[in-house]
This record gives sequence, C-alpha cells and structure tokens, in this order.
Amino acid sequence: MAKLVKEHTGIKLARTIVSTYNFDMQTDLIRFNPSVHWCEADKMFELGEKFLALKADKPQLYYVWGHSYELDGGTIVWDKFEEFCKIVAHKEDIFYGTNSECLFE
Repeated sequence: MAKLVKEHTGIKLARTIVSTYNFDMQTDLIRFNPSVHWCEADKMFELGEKFLALKADKPQLYYVWGHSYELDGGTIVWDKFEEFCKIVAHKEDIFYGTNSECLFE
C-alpha cells in the first residue's frame, strides 16, 4: 500500500504510530516512525534528556507526535507537555522545525 501511495499520489510523508525511541534519520518517509508519542510522558522526558545530552556526529531528529485533543484531559494533561516543551526549548544547538523543514530541506 505504501508503495502505491508513494508512486501514485503527491503524498510525501505518512507517519506511523510506531515509536522508535531513538533519533535516527529515516529514509522511508511514507512509513515514517516517530521517536515517541507525547502520551508516553515518562519515555518522552527520558528521551528528551538523552537528546539534550547527545553529541552527534550525524543529523539526528527527536520527533514527538500527538493530537491536540489528547492534551485536553486525556492521558496526558497540558501542564505535563508544557513542562517538557520548556525543558527542550530555546537551545542554540537544536533546530526546531515543521515536518517539511526537518525532513525535506
């Protein structure tokens, strides 16, 4: 199915729901596996610490995914996600970008 999508549509990215728990860049963007879902709060924070401490010799991507409705009283509350964002924000050695900016440019 992914091959059909890639070859017969203009779709360039399709994200799965499979967390890799790593930061490796991927080449199959039609079956893109994110690093972690934000409902996996403990793992998200753990990986965030690892990412901030990373001394990489190649490009790395920490891809946290989720849906906005999940923050509204779901499995993780907004306060927890906001706390995570404050920890990883405003780092001079990290590029923050959209899917297009991070995966296609």
